[in-house]
Amino acid sequence: MSLLVALNLALVACGGGGSDGATGAEGSAGEASPEPVTQTITGEAVLPAGEANCGELGMKEVATERLSLIRAQPQVCGGLGRYPAAGRVRWNAQLYEAAQVHSLDMANRSYFEHDGSAQDTPAQRVTNTGYRYVRVAENIARGPASSARKGLLDTAAAMKLWQESPPHCANLMSPSVTEIGLACVVNRSNVRYWTLVLARPAS
Repeated sequence: MSLLVALNLALVACGGGGSDGATGAEGSAGEASPEPVTQTITGEAVLPAGEANCGELGMKEVATERLSLIRAQPQVCGGLGRYPAAGRVRWNAQLYEAAQVHSLDMANRSYFEHDGSAQDTPAQRVTNTGYRYVRVAENIARGPASSARKGLLDTAAAMKLWQESPPHCANLMSPSVTEIGLACVVNRSNVRYWTLVLARPAS
């Protein structure tokens, strides 16, 4: 896992392969296993009532539109090379569920990894929702929610951070994914934990 740290922001990609050596974030990339596990989230709720997705309204629409706009143009993903334009993505409720489980777990337990506290992988969390896939990848990010500290304030900021990091950019531009789910949870330390799950369903 490569580590790239700056601006108190962090991100990790899984499913793209390779790693990034640029400054500005913390990151890694790797393949996920499809073996299912059972995970239970314990502890107090992190979010106040009515403040799902870090209080951002319309996250579903913003995420699908923002990522589809990125994919509509060829992108150079750093040392990983040039990626051609790819098709639009659709929102999927099961992928959102998998993303929400992981963001909540990371926020509750203040850790930042692809493997969950129950050692479940991104693919296992997707499998646990009943989603059948042929490809799955995951980007995660965390950062302070304060604008004074240049935090990850919204979906657009998270997408921009991923777009500027080669392994995360490669996941965003993969022609092998067609559906997404994105979740954000803020913890008691006012740190936001983002999880983006990208997948292609089995036919």
